[in-house]
Amino acid sequence: MKNEVIPDFSSTKLSKDIARKHGLQILCEDGPLIALNKPAGLLTQGVSGGQSSLEGLVKAYFRDRDSKPGNVYLGVPHRLDRPVSGVLVFAKNSKSAARLAEQFRDRSVKKEYLAVTEHVPAPPQGRLTDWLLKDAVTAHVRVAVPATVGAKEARLDYEVLAVKKGCALLKIELHTGRMHQIRVQLASRGWFVVGDEQYGAQTPFHENPAEQTSPIALHAFRLGLYHPIRYQPVWLEAPLPENWSHFGFNQWNEWCAWSWRGVMTGAQWLQYQVSFCTMTRCLANGSFDLDSGNARWQTFNDMGWHDAGQMR
Repeated sequence: MKNEVIPDFSSTKLSKDIARKHGLQILCEDGPLIALNKPAGLLTQGVSGGQSSLEGLVKAYFRDRDSKPGNVYLGVPHRLDRPVSGVLVFAKNSKSAARLAEQFRDRSVKKEYLAVTEHVPAPPQGRLTDWLLKDAVTAHVRVAVPATVGAKEARLDYEVLAVKKGCALLKIELHTGRMHQIRVQLASRGWFVVGDEQYGAQTPFHENPAEQTSPIALHAFRLGLYHPIRYQPVWLEAPLPENWSHFGFNQWNEWCAWSWRGVMTGAQWLQYQVSFCTMTRCLANGSFDLDSGNARWQTFNDMGWHDAGQMR
């Protein structure tokens, strides 16, 4: 299925000011769909005890922007671990929330992550398949033998994009959505995600890690799904947090090399990061197929980009 998607962006300067006040980086707001770049250290959904969550901040944003008294509905079709950053979507009504949740349940979404590991994976690319067992009491996951009662299959593909000082920058495509999946599968092979002390990492993300809220070097970079109303494919992309710069990777050249074939400079990315709701936001004419992940597009003249070719 190939469609051209031009999302309906209705963001105003007032909306952006209110979002900034609530500490939100909104990637896309299109009808009942809203996507944000979740910062590491923030819970996805609220829990008892009054801890801050992205869900709570988005609800406060809608109450403030739309002058809504009382409760605000917000559907949560998926989650990111607290120390993980990146693309997270919410739904403004129950019907759209159910449709999005069904896509995650049926694994029709495309999920791509970036990670920095303490050691360099060998071989430099491949598929990892394990059976994972969750301990609900300790909130810890381990690799188990396939016959273990309660264990579930977990699959991902990885590729080493760059290596520096014994650490590797990885691109990961997630095929299942198990608890702590990427962290556990990598750690079981000695490729610990930097900062992830829970699963054996020795290298802190930064010099003064805070208990529980300390980030790890795992970022949900790209999410592909179908719009809950129009059923057209949508790609959402979240720029890396600024605190990743200390890893020493040239993120604009080494990371964008696989994503944008190096046609976009750091300045262009920063100029455009607020509304990276799909490639389609930067398409003038083009189409893509969510099932294959391939795209052909022509970027806007005012950005000064050229034909980016075919995305792998």
